[in-house]
Amino acid sequence: MRKEKLLAVSVLGILLHATPAFCQSDEDRAAARSAAQAGATAYDEGRWQDSVDLFSRAEQFVHAPPHLLYLARANVKLNRLVRAREAYLKIVKEEIPATAPKAFRDARTAANEEITALEKRVPAVKLSVTGKGAEDSTLFMDGQKLAAVSGVPVPVDPGLHTFQARGRELESDALPLTVAEGNRTTALTLELKHPVKNAPIATGPATKVDPTSTGNPSNAITPDAPPAQKVDSGLRTAAYVSFGAAVVGAGVGTVFLVMNRKASSDADALCPTNCPESQRDRIDHLDSRANRTATGVWIGYGVAAAGVILGSTFFALSSNGSKETGKSGGAHVGISAGPTGAVVHGVF
Repeated sequence: MRKEKLLAVSVLGILLHATPAFCQSDEDRAAARSAAQAGATAYDEGRWQDSVDLFSRAEQFVHAPPHLLYLARANVKLNRLVRAREAYLKIVKEEIPATAPKAFRDARTAANEEITALEKRVPAVKLSVTGKGAEDSTLFMDGQKLAAVSGVPVPVDPGLHTFQARGRELESDALPLTVAEGNRTTALTLELKHPVKNAPIATGPATKVDPTSTGNPSNAITPDAPPAQKVDSGLRTAAYVSFGAAVVGAGVGTVFLVMNRKASSDADALCPTNCPESQRDRIDHLDSRANRTATGVWIGYGVAAAGVILGSTFFALSSNGSKETGKSGGAHVGISAGPTGAVVHGVF
């Protein structure tokens, strides 16, 4: 313990004079020094998780082998032997020049000694997967994806774990296994035999049947259909957008219709019977305006009609989807045009 304390003090001193090769800025160095000091205090007080968190933060600011050394030691105390082993290996494999601070070289020496003892404690599990799709299966430990290959031993922390294999269509039971500390490998076979929930839809007309079925058709497992609700929702949205465009088109057409009638009315007021030559330019202007607005009327009502047609189609399709789930559907939509405007009406 005294050796560990001396090393921690050395680390703090080194961080005060670290060269640019070991840190990026004065701010980073100050933050790393503060976190390392708090981490060393937590380690001395037996607060192992706090020590891990603080030295991890210090390492993020400034890389230093002593940070990794204390991370390894604290993880050993927490019985996280795999994480401790990885931290030790990072120190051992790092190229530390002869000109590096003494604390860095001391950390590597300590890591070489301590990893030798740790290797004798780390157990391993060799998981073998059988069944259809075993070659493409994924392994899980305690519900988390495990970076392992079937048939190849993988180091794990000692203690009780739950292992499972999952393929594209089938999965195994979740099997508990107590792994004892020690340099040995425990074998476990996982058989893919249960259908995976939310498995990919199988191609082809064949219907999958539950192996435990007793002949009751209700036990048959058919490929999942696409989510009709989402499709219906998209069609319904498209219908509403189309109806909205129809309303806008009808409104624009009505505005042009009013303008057209106004221009025609003004022209008639100027020349109720015979048009004098003095009003010819004015009449021509009003007639031209009436023609332009008439075009706007046709365009606006054309957009309205197209919106009604598309909206009715989308709504009918979405209503058909709703009927499959027991909902009544059907849309009746139309547009009425009169001398003073147009009205979009319907029943949904």
